[in-house]
Order: sequence, then structure tokens, then C-alpha cells
Amino acid sequence: MNVGQTNSHPLKRVLLVECARGAAAVYVCLHHVSTIGQLGALSMFGKYFLYPFSFGTQAVFLFFFLSGFSIHYSSHKRPLATFGGIGHYYYLRFRRIYPIFLIAVGLSIILYAFTNFLGIVSTTRCLPSGRDLSFVLFFLSDTRNGSWHSGLANDPALWSLSYEIPYYLVYPVFWKCCKRFGIERAFAVSLLGSGAFILADCVQANHISNIFSLYWTWTCGALMAEWKMTDKRFTPSPVVYYYVLFLCYAVSQSVEASVNSIINSNLRALYIGILIFSTFINFPPMVLSKRLLAAGGIVILLLVSILITRTVPTEGRHIFLDSRFIFAGSLIALLLVTGTNVASVCNILAKPFLKTGAISYALYVVHMPILYFMADILRHTGNSLYWLPFALLLIFPLAWWLEIKFQARVAGWLDLTRAKLAGVFQ
Repeated sequence: MNVGQTNSHPLKRVLLVECARGAAAVYVCLHHVSTIGQLGALSMFGKYFLYPFSFGTQAVFLFFFLSGFSIHYSSHKRPLATFGGIGHYYYLRFRRIYPIFLIAVGLSIILYAFTNFLGIVSTTRCLPSGRDLSFVLFFLSDTRNGSWHSGLANDPALWSLSYEIPYYLVYPVFWKCCKRFGIERAFAVSLLGSGAFILADCVQANHISNIFSLYWTWTCGALMAEWKMTDKRFTPSPVVYYYVLFLCYAVSQSVEASVNSIINSNLRALYIGILIFSTFINFPPMVLSKRLLAAGGIVILLLVSILITRTVPTEGRHIFLDSRFIFAGSLIALLLVTGTNVASVCNILAKPFLKTGAISYALYVVHMPILYFMADILRHTGNSLYWLPFALLLIFPLAWWLEIKFQARVAGWLDLTRAKLAGVFQ
């Protein structure tokens, strides 16, 4: 492990984080285009071609890591030890999240009302009562077992905000623990806490456990932000790293239909965290013979995994589990043979999505009600749902307007109003 000195002037944004955020948002959109349009069922081989877009939840777990990273990275000089500093931090979070969130909620209700007005039978009823709306507006809804409220039927993607908002709220406590005990110890405590909530959820599914069982993903992102600011690097053996990565991935995929959903979610989040960790690794060089031998070991692990899981229940056809194993094993074996860090591959894949990183939040919260609305229109008019991807031509410009134009104006108005109120009360 190599530890550098603290960077006193870190960049305002980390480009790879912005790229990853944009890539995750686009992926979630494509995932929902496929599922809402049921595009895989429209042709004989459609489900096989679209299967790579079946992992939307994992992309949300990536958001949790990125969110923790971004908040901690941008808060390194904030005075969160004072009430004024904490209040300003909460204000900035409110200003960033709530205006576009309200637009998303309003859009969901309006589009459903318009569907009714047109006499179209919608597949997603969105006519919330006052009680329903209060759960949504205070981020108390969730789509998982034990939730207090299921949320808006035509925008279930909002479930992740019911997780992130509590993470934002408790961050000043985590920040203070980091300052007092060090971030590694603070993260270890959050990890133990998440473990306790996982156990509690296994006994009785509940909303609080749903949220904080995954809290470690957010604090892990914060830990990685600290590593970034201190230029910390690690030099583990590439053989050990890739073997751990493959085994973690194999376990998370093979138990998807046989363990508690919270445990499965955390296992999937774990391999995503290990994948992100690769960006802090400098692999020592290995001679070709050792790399070939290590790749052969991955192939053996791949074959053993396929054999062991022959009778394991899966979500969907077993061929999909085998294909995931084969894809992961082949890719890792190739990386070992070529001596390539998986981080470089992730960087290449995420780099084209830099611009969408700036609109990722709006893109995430508004795309589902529009997709459901367009799907209802297509069904009612007798058109094929193959046309549903064209709804993205509306979704992306709307997300851009909300983030670049609307958000900037609302933020300016809120800042001005806050300043006037501060002047009145001083």
C-alpha cells in the first residue's frame, strides 16, 4: 500500500465519477425501456439480446457508492462541526434534490391523469391520496418487503431516494466520527451497523433495515473519496484480486433465488465495490507464464462454478446464470493474460457518458413516468412497443432542461430568498 500526502486542492469534480454516474443513469433508462416495453418478448431471441440490460438494481447500488464519494469529496472543507455548517449542508442537499424531485412527482400524477382523460386504461395507476403523497414527499416509500409505502406506481425508481436521503441526513455524524476516529474506523462501524440491520431484516423485513443494510455502500464511497484526496494506492497481487472478484461475483449471482433479498442485494453491492476498488490499485508486473497460469485457474473456477450450480434455483432460465459465469470468467482470464487492470476497461466504457453525468439525476427520476405513459399510448393505439425507445428522444432533452436551466434558476431563487430571510432575522 502506498500512501501519498493529502491533496489540499482537490479537483471540484472527478471525471471518472461523473462518467460513471452518467453511464449508470443511461443504463437504468435502457433497462426500464426493455422491461416496461417487454421488448424481450416481442421476438424469438429478444430476451437473449436484451438480457445484458437486466441489471438495473446493480446500477442503483453503483449510485450509492458514487453518492457517498461525491458528498464526502465535496465536504472535506465544510464546517460540519457547527450548527451553521450543518444547516448549510442540509440546505444545499435540499436545493439539489427537492425541486427536480417535485417535478418528477408532479409529472407522474399529471401523466396518469392525462391518460385517464384520454380514456386509456393504464397499467400503472397513479392517483395518490393525501396520505400516499405524504409518504412519497417525505421519502418514506420503498418497493421492497417491509416497506411502509410502495410509492408511485409509475415512478418506482424513486425508491432509491428513500435510501439516499437518510444517508445524507446522518452524514454530519459520520463526518464527525471521521474527524475524531479516522475514516477507516468510522467506515468499520458503519459496516458493523449495516451487518446488524441485515440480521434484523432476516428476522423481520422492515423499512429501516432495508435502508441501513446498504448504508455501508455509501460510506464505502466516502472512504474511497478520502483515498482519492490523499492519493492512496494499493498494490495487491492481481491473482488474489481477480480471484476474489470472480468468487464474489459467482456467489452473488448463484444465490439470487435462494437467500433473503437483502443478503443478495448486499452480495451484489459487494462485487460492485470490489470492482470500484480497482481504480485505487497498481498491479505489480507478472511474467507471462504466471499470468497464463493464473488465467487457467480462473477457467477452472469457472468450470467448478458451473458444475456446482447445476441444481441451484435461479431467477429465469439457468442458461442465463451460466452465461454470466462464462462472461465474467472469460473477461477476467483475458485481463490476467494481458496484465490489464479492470479499471481501465471500466474507464473506457464510462468515458463516453461524461455529458450525461451532468443530467443523471433528472434523467433517473423522470424517465419512468414518461415511459409508462408512452407504453400506454402505444398499446391503446395498437402500435408495437418497439417504438418505445423513441421516448428517450423526449426524456433526454427534458432531463437536460431540468438540470441545466430549471435547476440553475430555482437554485438562484432559493439562494436569493434565503439571503433576504437571513437579513430579516439578523
